[in-house]
Amino acid sequence: MKKSLARFMLPPDLPLEAIFPKIKAMGYDGIQLLLGADKGDVRLGMSDAELKAILAMAGKAGIEIHSLLPSGLGRFIDPDPAARKKTVDEFKQGLAIARKMGIHVMLVHPGQINEQAPYDAAYDWVKTSFEKLVSTAEKTRCCLAIENVWNKFLLSPLEMRDFVDGFKSQAIRVYFDVGNIILYGFAEQWVRILGKRIAEVHFKDFRRAAGTGAGFVPLLAGDVNWPAVMKELKAIGYDGYVCAELGGYAHAPDQALRDAVTAMDAILAM
Repeated sequence: MKKSLARFMLPPDLPLEAIFPKIKAMGYDGIQLLLGADKGDVRLGMSDAELKAILAMAGKAGIEIHSLLPSGLGRFIDPDPAARKKTVDEFKQGLAIARKMGIHVMLVHPGQINEQAPYDAAYDWVKTSFEKLVSTAEKTRCCLAIENVWNKFLLSPLEMRDFVDGFKSQAIRVYFDVGNIILYGFAEQWVRILGKRIAEVHFKDFRRAAGTGAGFVPLLAGDVNWPAVMKELKAIGYDGYVCAELGGYAHAPDQALRDAVTAMDAILAM
């Protein structure tokens, strides 16, 4: 397995040409960049030359851009059909960019269940949107990896498994977030049940007793059963990226990056 970190763990005003060598020196192998419509590391309107320049900078530093995290695009869970159509169109553009950059995983945060977006309707909205994107994802060889996030959607590993299997395509997979599960499940069980459906993994840790977002803590400081998680990841033959997605420190922010990579080394050795 290879170590990575999410782009937003670094200052937003720090340019990529400074980020790539910085994280390489710390021991990271790759990075998950942000994809947006008007802002982000990678933007929908970027020219081929601009995309190649980003790849060249990363390659020179020995860093792989292994996945994209859409941060400025729409959501599939939206009561407005026009908004959902726009989101599908944006993701088609994003998948085309991923192909040009040789990126094979695009994380998907589908949106939030709420009173205006009831569960059953939201399920159909996401399913229908993915159906419109499957062929594009297959052609670009970049999977859409739906993440388990605190959005009240796909709340069990069995439901997540069945949702993905319904498409009968390797282009629809799972972006598994270890820390996000801990409040309402057990990460090792999700890994075992989801198996090869997992495209990539976010490494986070969480203390259940907190019960809120305040429960997210540095790696190895929470309730994740890391030995069990690693056992199950190895059992399913996972050998891709584990991507740190952690909050920073109020002071000495670079220390958070160093601590994360050191903790990841310890976890991967389990």
